[in-house]
Amino acid sequence: NSDRSSGSSGSSGTGTDTESSLSEVAPSKITIPIGPSVVHMEPNSFAKDFWVVIKNIHFLFLVVSYSLGFAVIQSFAVMLDQIIVPMGYSIKDGSIFGIIVVCTGMFGAVIMGLVADYTKRYKLLLCLSGLGGCASFAWFAINMLRHRTTIGMVMSCISIALLGFFACPTVPLTLELSVETSFPMPENVSASILNACSTLVSAVCVLSLDMVKKDSKTGSMQSALWICLGLLGVAIIPMFLFGSPYKRMEYEKQKRLQHSQYTS
Repeated sequence: NSDRSSGSSGSSGTGTDTESSLSEVAPSKITIPIGPSVVHMEPNSFAKDFWVVIKNIHFLFLVVSYSLGFAVIQSFAVMLDQIIVPMGYSIKDGSIFGIIVVCTGMFGAVIMGLVADYTKRYKLLLCLSGLGGCASFAWFAINMLRHRTTIGMVMSCISIALLGFFACPTVPLTLELSVETSFPMPENVSASILNACSTLVSAVCVLSLDMVKKDSKTGSMQSALWICLGLLGVAIIPMFLFGSPYKRMEYEKQKRLQHSQYTS
């Protein structure tokens, strides 16, 4: 009996030693890295988040740039037939321009997206896209100064293709920068503000350009085309003024560093 009791007490002691050693090795609290989507833990209202985001001057730069650029492209798409028909182009030519913009726009978005994902140079790519889009729009406006010729049609197609290639990537790049500068606010807040402002400015721009056409003696949209070019030039300025750090990217970098230190 004494052997049994000593054996049981020995096993009991061994179990206690094992538990104590495990408690020393295992951390008392495991820290699990959390993603950026759950950083904003407080259930704030949309209005409260809205005022926090709208006070960010760098976010306002993006709003102005995106709204003007989006309004110009939308107005240009709405009034394209009214711009090209007086210069001898047909409705079919307008359809060709539209198809070219869509195809080159998707291609440009994919290329810029891959480059942005590899380099993380969102502002640089946004500025380059804005400058390229403005230059392409200016080339198209110059082509519209002359009546349709075969060479003029080819030049117009090339300028439209470049416009789609450079203009379309500005949308995802701007949305990405808006999330970076407004972090840790929810992404839907910044996206909602950008979409609302761009839609409002687009409506105002279309109505204003239609009034310019009515005031014109010939009914031509050439003056409206140059007004759009000027607005595009103004839209580029806030791109260069934007200088906010990439807050979400820095947060994710810190969390990865903490996780690597813990696992090592």
